[in-house]
Amino acid sequence: MAYSPAGNRAQICQRQHEPRRHPELDLQARADGSDITVSEPSVLVRPLFFDSLQLQMVGCSPPGRVSCQSYPGMAHIGQGKEDAIQMKATAEPKVAQEITLRQMVPTDSAAINLLNRQTPDTGAVGFYSEFHHDMYETLLALRPNVAGVVAQVANYDGLAGMGLVSFAECIFEGELRPYAYLNSLGVHKDYRRRGIASRLALWRVELARERFAELGRDGVIFAGVQAGNTGSLLAAAKWSNQTLEGRSQVGIAKMLEKPPKRTARLSVRPAEPGDLEQIVERQNGFFRDYNLYTPQTAESLADWRSKLVFGEPLHKYYVAVDRKGNILAGCGVTGYGRLITDHVVRMPRPLRIANMFLRIVPSDGVSKRLSVDQFWYSRGKAQAGNFLWNALRWLLRDRGNIMMTFFDPRGPQRQVITIPRFVPKTTGSIVLHARVPASVDRLMYFQT
Repeated sequence: MAYSPAGNRAQICQRQHEPRRHPELDLQARADGSDITVSEPSVLVRPLFFDSLQLQMVGCSPPGRVSCQSYPGMAHIGQGKEDAIQMKATAEPKVAQEITLRQMVPTDSAAINLLNRQTPDTGAVGFYSEFHHDMYETLLALRPNVAGVVAQVANYDGLAGMGLVSFAECIFEGELRPYAYLNSLGVHKDYRRRGIASRLALWRVELARERFAELGRDGVIFAGVQAGNTGSLLAAAKWSNQTLEGRSQVGIAKMLEKPPKRTARLSVRPAEPGDLEQIVERQNGFFRDYNLYTPQTAESLADWRSKLVFGEPLHKYYVAVDRKGNILAGCGVTGYGRLITDHVVRMPRPLRIANMFLRIVPSDGVSKRLSVDQFWYSRGKAQAGNFLWNALRWLLRDRGNIMMTFFDPRGPQRQVITIPRFVPKTTGSIVLHARVPASVDRLMYFQT
């Protein structure tokens, strides 16, 4: 192990966890232009002052045989026995800029929309959302009980970061509890690795705890993190006490150009007012043992369906029925694409290749999303659930260009949500904080 130039301030110590296989390097002081040459089979590099330290791979031999994954707080380099990697550790100058947090206000709309375009999600699929109406009004219309926080930096006119938190109630470990759902975390790329993401998260966590204290009840704080979004996972580690990996899978499909194969026994139609009591009884029964599910009543479902957003109905509820009119499956659909478009800017290579043939993501990368939630079907009626999913891809083809839902891959929805065979699975983790931990055996209900 060597580093140069000689006399550099970086102090490097090596600990052998597994001799000759997994040495670990700790950069215990800030480095300034040092070259680090690594020739062991596998090395774990932990820059302890990562807010002021950058690790950059500057060369390797032989080329093409090195894998490098880096993220705040850790960089992992794996190579063959005879390979060598050169890395340069350089110190970023500390910028004495005051960072302040404050609650989001209506006049932030334009700045937040700009920040969204500047901060695509850093998970496996990179995308940003663009709002076509006033953003603040749109958020309140979609999630009435929502609060937001923004980060500002001295001498910068825009926003350095933002985050949202939504409040409601859900079933958690068999009891109805208040919850706080942390979402829409974003930090401008020029202001990352300065602790802003963690501060935005903790601001929302403290607000949630205040709300729970006012109610005099134990609550649940949770967030969903796309696979590969290591920065968000590290920020969540500051407040969460449990991470459920891979418990949220994305079901995504493009709209159909022709109707699905007809069946004389089933049909799909919008729910009618007289259906609601039966719907909520069966839907609540389907999700009875899930964590994070919000139970419905006929009144709450009617209110949800009747809600107008900028003068237009946004939510619809559909059911699959048999020839006798029995309701066998149901789901809610929200036409987000009328208000918000998702712009995909990055996909992993396997997904890019699959998309060349399947065209799930449009060629221009702009998705007008139809979001499906509350998706259930009667016991033994998976065929009805699958028919409902595919029929909506045809019936709603003029309202969006993709249909999307989230489901626990261990749950029954995996039997009915049709995902093309060659599309790689897109999963995420659910991170949470609760006084009582979530049972790993319970299914998780998660929708954005």
